[in-house]
Amino acid sequence: SNAPARADADSCADAGSNAPARAGADSHCTLIDEELLTLLQAAWPATTAVAAPCLTERGVHARCNFFVVSVRSHHGCNETSVRALLPPWIALLAPIAPVRAGSPFDDFRRCVKKQTYKYALPYAALACLLESGDDATDGGGGGGNGDGGGIGDGGSDGGDGGSGGGSGGGTGTERTTGVHGIWLAGLPDECGSADVSALLSSFNVGAASVSFPSCGGFAQLVFESAHAADACARALDGFSWRDSTLIAMHIEEATRKLAVHSRVKTLLRRLSTGRAARSYHNFASAKWHSRNARTVRCVPHGHSSIQDDWRVEGRDDETASPCDAASAPAWMRSHWLVLRFSAREFMSQQVRRMVGVLLYAIGNARDEAAQLALVDGFFCDDLRPTPVAPAECMWLEDVQLTKPSRASARIDVRIDAAKVNEVSDAIRREIVGKSRERLMQFVHALAELAAAPRIGSSDAAAAVNEATRDAALVERVINKTASCALRAHTPVSPPSWRTDLISVDGSDAYLALVTEQTTGGHVWDASRVLLEYLEAKQDELFGGGRARVLELGAGTGWLGMTLAANAAPLLCRVHLTEMEHANALKWLEHNVSANSAAFSTGNSDHLPAEGAQATVERGLQAAADSALRVTVGGCDWNWWAGGASCVAMRARGSADLARERLEKGRWDLVLGADLVYNEGGVAALPRVLRALAQPHTAILYAHTLLRFEHFDDLFFEGLRKAGLEYKQVWPELLAAVPGEDLESDAQPFSELFPETRVVVFRISRAAHINAESRHAGPG
Repeated sequence: SNAPARADADSCADAGSNAPARAGADSHCTLIDEELLTLLQAAWPATTAVAAPCLTERGVHARCNFFVVSVRSHHGCNETSVRALLPPWIALLAPIAPVRAGSPFDDFRRCVKKQTYKYALPYAALACLLESGDDATDGGGGGGNGDGGGIGDGGSDGGDGGSGGGSGGGTGTERTTGVHGIWLAGLPDECGSADVSALLSSFNVGAASVSFPSCGGFAQLVFESAHAADACARALDGFSWRDSTLIAMHIEEATRKLAVHSRVKTLLRRLSTGRAARSYHNFASAKWHSRNARTVRCVPHGHSSIQDDWRVEGRDDETASPCDAASAPAWMRSHWLVLRFSAREFMSQQVRRMVGVLLYAIGNARDEAAQLALVDGFFCDDLRPTPVAPAECMWLEDVQLTKPSRASARIDVRIDAAKVNEVSDAIRREIVGKSRERLMQFVHALAELAAAPRIGSSDAAAAVNEATRDAALVERVINKTASCALRAHTPVSPPSWRTDLISVDGSDAYLALVTEQTTGGHVWDASRVLLEYLEAKQDELFGGGRARVLELGAGTGWLGMTLAANAAPLLCRVHLTEMEHANALKWLEHNVSANSAAFSTGNSDHLPAEGAQATVERGLQAAADSALRVTVGGCDWNWWAGGASCVAMRARGSADLARERLEKGRWDLVLGADLVYNEGGVAALPRVLRALAQPHTAILYAHTLLRFEHFDDLFFEGLRKAGLEYKQVWPELLAAVPGEDLESDAQPFSELFPETRVVVFRISRAAHINAESRHAGPG
């Protein structure tokens, strides 16, 4: 059984989980996932796993997250005892809700609709922008009572704004040197000058001239004296009025802050969308590339808003920025700007590297066009390492899950809003109190490196190493060289094969056809990774042409049909198999029939000399003039169980014949993707593969490592006992760089809670793999 709980981790130093002032501290921080698993297993040995949709990197805080705890027995496991186990830095935000095994939570990471990270930057780190007085009249910042849904570009023409909470751009505040003015934001909708004047009268702060810029969302108040303006700011800042919280500050401060937000949002927009579709391969950690074959192309949405600023009062920090003016106001040294990044999926270190590039562009160019050019330079096709901003200033703000299609799979999560606010305050105190120094070290290091045309100074390298723990990385950024690479990897080129030719959508059709839930309800990631490998190695795998392909456990049929649709000239037959149980085979037949036009070539150039006519088993129609046959058939792994079951099977006749046809099919390729999800499959699949492993047959199996506890070891042991060898062929294993310690890279997982990842194994009889290339385990 599984018990999902919503929890947070604010990584308080009191628990020994965070020490931001110490270089490399994040590598020693405790992960909430590790902590929960350790605590629960100590209390209840029946606990087998802890899973989360978003696993934060070491040193990164979490305002809230979900966790599914898998236990073999409910005995002794209840909410009261769980709360008693939790350390002070982990808070339970909602009651524990039991869910049934077999629900969408079994593959929790697929349930994420959107995840949002935030990163806090002190204004002192952006002081180079604050010095640009000519830009101070630029607007931006998003008005209204929200922070908007888009990235406002600001500027005098109003920008392009966000979808909520004001225009997201606007004329901004006007230069008011010598004028006692207040900038008032967070105003409720349909608020006018008369309403604001009435509010001022209630506080008896004196009369003011009230004006609303054309973009709306905030007001400018001009008083006759500085005393009156100060009194207004003290009275209205943070005041709750008509269900809105007001923000009041002097116009000079607001003007300079809005200018910073305008520029930051322009750079975030370029980081998020750019001028065209782009790959973020340069924004992932080296270890991520060593474990994943493809780059996440999910475009993150970047945003900032003055309403989200942290205005920390009573702190005159001595840590100045490289560009800080001697007469800088107190707010420049104590206030923080908050960046927000949202996407369905992030690569390891992606947010931190995006922040690093943002700071690098701001620190190395004053002109907006030059800053944008620096950002664009990191989206080149080849390798270009990116600076990694410290982890301590970052936190997971929120996780939104998709709504299950079945009502029985839904759970009612009632989150304690007051507790969430407490957690937010704790994270803010932790970052402000203990993370500023390390971030400013990072900013100083970038500035020092930018001042030198070439990096050769040991002092500069030491400064970078202290701030980023990777001096060579920043050196390569400044020198624009990829030759001394952190870890060479080949960026994934845009695929020439199309993955949208086959449609297997339609949960209603699936539920109407099957008699019970199976694993064939959707396309699994392992199928997509295996297709990438087939495309990348098509010359090697299909070089002779006219290949015969068998897919085991085809499920929806997406993999085999997409292969047939893209590589028809290279194929003779693609045979998709599935079990008959629960009408899984009928669901496969339905999908193949619905998509038959996609892989019916109808091209005479692809026909063999004899002009063979295409057929589709079980009455499925295909083009009569096509050389490629896409067929469907049943396959029960128990056919190879041996012993009495084989005798019983032979009595059936038809099953025995189907098994014999599969064994004598002269397959060039046997494909499978994530077929092991229970103990029966762990035991049966090696026997099936052994029966199909002919000398000329290449067996390719895409497998999600560490998806199910203990199954990996049992499966690989079963392969060895069946006389089979297996070798990882995708992602391609990279040769280690001398002197490089990959494990020192801050990752979102540890050895206790390792990262699941999809790899492709090539499996064959033991005699057909050299001893040097044997793969002894999933590494």
